[in-house]
Amino acid sequence: MTIFKYSSIASFLSVSSLYLAVVLNACLAFGFQVILARQLPPSAYGELVTVLAVITLIAALSSAGVPGFLLRVFGAEQRQAVRWLPMTIQLIVISWLAFTLMLWAWAIWGPNDDLTQWLFLILSPILLSQIMIELMNTKFQLEQRYHFLSLWQFIQNLLRFSVVLVMVITWSHFTVETAALALMGVSLICVFLSLQSLKSFFQGKLSLYTEGYSSGSEGKIKTVSMRGAAYQSFPFALSGLLYIIYFQSDIILLKYLDSAMSAGIYNIAFTIMAAVYLFPNVLFQKYLLPNLHRWNAHNKSKLASTYKLACSAMFLAGLITMIFLWLFAPPLIIRAFGSEYQQAILYVNILALCVPLRFLSSSVASRLLSHRDMQLKVICMGGAALLNLVLNFLFIQEYGATAAAVTTVLSEGLLLILFLLAVAKQDKTGVEH
Repeated sequence: MTIFKYSSIASFLSVSSLYLAVVLNACLAFGFQVILARQLPPSAYGELVTVLAVITLIAALSSAGVPGFLLRVFGAEQRQAVRWLPMTIQLIVISWLAFTLMLWAWAIWGPNDDLTQWLFLILSPILLSQIMIELMNTKFQLEQRYHFLSLWQFIQNLLRFSVVLVMVITWSHFTVETAALALMGVSLICVFLSLQSLKSFFQGKLSLYTEGYSSGSEGKIKTVSMRGAAYQSFPFALSGLLYIIYFQSDIILLKYLDSAMSAGIYNIAFTIMAAVYLFPNVLFQKYLLPNLHRWNAHNKSKLASTYKLACSAMFLAGLITMIFLWLFAPPLIIRAFGSEYQQAILYVNILALCVPLRFLSSSVASRLLSHRDMQLKVICMGGAALLNLVLNFLFIQEYGATAAAVTTVLSEGLLLILFLLAVAKQDKTGVEH
């Protein structure tokens, strides 16, 4: 009884610290965008956020899906999963180099002006920093060191906000070039802060959390190959890419199909929605995910009961958040960003419809955990991403950012339906992976 009491208190404190980190992270990210939007012309701001969106898109693939794969394999294999670490670090290095070269090629030979080309090249270190940030998240999740995870959650946005704020205060002429240099510097700092810890991690030196594993999971350790690691991790990389496509590619397409100014104004709405989505992302992808993988392998009843509770709670939370956005986002946009970005109010009002859909789909997707489930999840996300791209290419040139916002709502709705069908198929067949 005492152990349960202490365990419950520890769990509450872990969730509380992560929630606080979510709030702080959202505030810092929002503040960073406010500074940029206030200091830069809308067109220059649009150029910068478009480049960042492209880099984020590529970063989803450049990690080769290793962070998500490691969470799953450690959840199933416990300490034996260290056998995958040498192969996965090699896979990450190869993937990072390949996608960095692809990014440089797009910068040089793509349909970019001189400023956009320079921004791509100077901001390319963000690829490496994003990989290392995700790997650090994975390490802290596996060790269930949630206080460190909470700190790491907002360190990048804290640095971005602080550095840009200091530059605005101390420099009389703040430009998109100085903003890009600040972002590059922050990415290099994040890489430096991660190096030693990740070196130990890939040497197998981690305090793995093992409570709740079945005793039958130990066995003969099998050797693994680079091909096997790539095959297992690829669905995680693809799911990350597809998520970015149906969530953030609108900004990129607006820049190239409409204008940089249109992309910049739409990014204000995107920033607000990204802050809202931090809650389900952290809850399911940072706090619950290691437990979900462990319960999937060792405690099916716990997984089922958590799923039912999460679906009801998340949908209700999504409805409340949607109403909150309709009431308070419009005055916030005017006060924070100025009248130049007033059009973003319309986009937020449309995108708010996504919130209950996203909150519920995050919960539903928590049932798709095994390698076979991940393949099914990728198919669902691929359908949503395809719909997003087709509709955007058809309607952005005529209807601009309004089309992008409506398309995002339709994509979120389709994704939720596909996830529900996937889970229903899983339950019907009775196959548990």
